[in-house]
Amino acid sequence: MQLLLRLRVMAPTLLAAVITRGEEFELVRRPTGLRKRAPKACFANAMNAVMAREGLLYAEGFALTYLGWFHHAWVVDGDDHAIEVTWEPPGLRYVGVTLTPKEAAQRITHPDGGWGSCFDLPVKGRLRR
Repeated sequence: MQLLLRLRVMAPTLLAAVITRGEEFELVRRPTGLRKRAPKACFANAMNAVMAREGLLYAEGFALTYLGWFHHAWVVDGDDHAIEVTWEPPGLRYVGVTLTPKEAAQRITHPDGGWGSCFDLPVKGRLRR
């Protein structure tokens, strides 16, 4: 319950999207040719992966680790499986919403050239072009 109250304040748009149209994704092994990317850069990592490889969707939501639930981004393949491109080891559960690469690019790229969540909590950094 405490987590939901915190999320309602920190990530209201994402929480609403997950509640209304979110789903749980089963994790699969990262396919050959899709590498693990930089730590602590999940939003850019997922965006860069969907831009580099056809057939993937950008996913954002919440992932469960041994330390609890975290706001996170990953990619989803054509069979609706989660593919972790940031964490090693990967999360235990993934719950979120998917966006096409075009939808994600329109939401993730800020006017200042930085990147962040497609929903809430802007993060400083640069999206690799």
